[in-house]
Amino acid sequence: MGHNHSIYLKDGKFFNKKDDRQVPLENGNEEQIAIIKEVQQREAEFKSENGYGVDVEFSIEATIKFQCLCGRKLEKNKDMDSTDEVDLFDGEWMLCKCGKEYQISTIYGYKEAYIKLAE
Repeated sequence: MGHNHSIYLKDGKFFNKKDDRQVPLENGNEEQIAIIKEVQQREAEFKSENGYGVDVEFSIEATIKFQCLCGRKLEKNKDMDSTDEVDLFDGEWMLCKCGKEYQISTIYGYKEAYIKLAE
């Protein structure tokens, strides 16, 4: 159902994409027929031996947390595709409300990060 139709099917009824108003069923309407065929095709895929194939996507949120010398808690988040991407933090800066700046460094290939106070 990835085609660019001006209508969509919901609960067995057609609706206009522009204003979500119901569209009456029209005998011989090519767009409605195409949508019904697409739904039937997808239903057949779901009922097939292996089922409907979907891609599995992995998303990891990594967080670095530490306490500033003033006592405030700081944290930085990054979205990653795997735990091997800790290096994405490398070179990032964190600024505390007290004015202290910290730089994050990582050692390539290791799942560790280090915080250094800017001078």
